[in-house]
Amino acid sequence: MFRLALFILVTSQFAFAGALENVRERVEGSSNPVIIFDLDDTLTDSRERMLRVFHSLGPEFEKLHYRDLQYEPGDTLKHIGYTDAAMIEKISNAWYERFFSNAYVAGDRALPGAVQYVQAVYDEGATIVYLTGRDAPRMKEGTLKSLKLNRFPLGKRTILRMKPDKSLSDAQFKKSEIEWIGNQGDVVAVFENEPTNINLLVDGFPKSQPIFVDTIHSPKPVEPYPTIPWILDFRLDLRE
Repeated sequence: MFRLALFILVTSQFAFAGALENVRERVEGSSNPVIIFDLDDTLTDSRERMLRVFHSLGPEFEKLHYRDLQYEPGDTLKHIGYTDAAMIEKISNAWYERFFSNAYVAGDRALPGAVQYVQAVYDEGATIVYLTGRDAPRMKEGTLKSLKLNRFPLGKRTILRMKPDKSLSDAQFKKSEIEWIGNQGDVVAVFENEPTNINLLVDGFPKSQPIFVDTIHSPKPVEPYPTIPWILDFRLDLRE
């Protein structure tokens, strides 16, 4: 069993390295390369924000750990023993208000290797499009602060695209952005952690190199297309 797990890990690393090298080759081979990166759980760790929000809600959540987190706050509360529906709704509403706010998103931390990788492809000439399902009215200021504090590329040849309104679903918004982003240059790669979103971006940019970031995602019964490489983070293949 151990040898099988090791074999899977090693072969996954080689597959990941090949996918990243392919992205860099595509950047070098294009006169106007564009790379799309999602933010939450693709470049930054939303689970760390989940914990910060829970910890802010009262001393009863101080011992909450990563392993306790579920995708929805209500499910997390049920997981740790809450049963009263009214209390779960009350706490969840307070959680949502803070989670989707400038104050809390500003403290987001980058996933391992993410800053270095985005900087590497940016330095090679790619335009970086941060395409996020966060909505601008509640989260733009904090998003920009987080990107700056983590030292992600900002300014020239970087574009931040956010939902104009929270009522739009992430998939609706990202699908609506495909034509606009396609007009900015040659989309050579897309990075996403949501299966639905990576699939629709592949449909929109069929010549790009898609990479699925396997961190946390919604529990919808959707799988990434079978040809899409999977990665856990960006720590591999940063060598020249």
